[in-house]
Amino acid sequence: MNLEKDKREAARFKTETNPEAYMTRDALVTLAIQGFTPCEKDSLKTGDYCPSRNYSGDDACECIRATFPSPKFYEVYKILRHYYLENVGKALLRKIAGEALEDNNENDR
Repeated sequence: MNLEKDKREAARFKTETNPEAYMTRDALVTLAIQGFTPCEKDSLKTGDYCPSRNYSGDDACECIRATFPSPKFYEVYKILRHYYLENVGKALLRKIAGEALEDNNENDR
């Protein structure tokens, strides 16, 4: 990895507003559902270490730049992912609570 080149690309990624940057809605939704796990800054033990993240920051490392065409798309992804997880969590709690209430009602009979 060329450190200086990566630093320049990270700086450009953070500041450039490219009107031609594009990511399909389906790609964003798929990522929001499946999740995107960026590299780990300090995970030498797991082999996931990304030196780019040390000097590019958490939102512009090589892993993020390779997945998202601009910071705008990464921000939209984070919003969608939060919304998805929040609503899946709520739906799961409703399902569990409903099943628990049904079980409780059956035991009361």
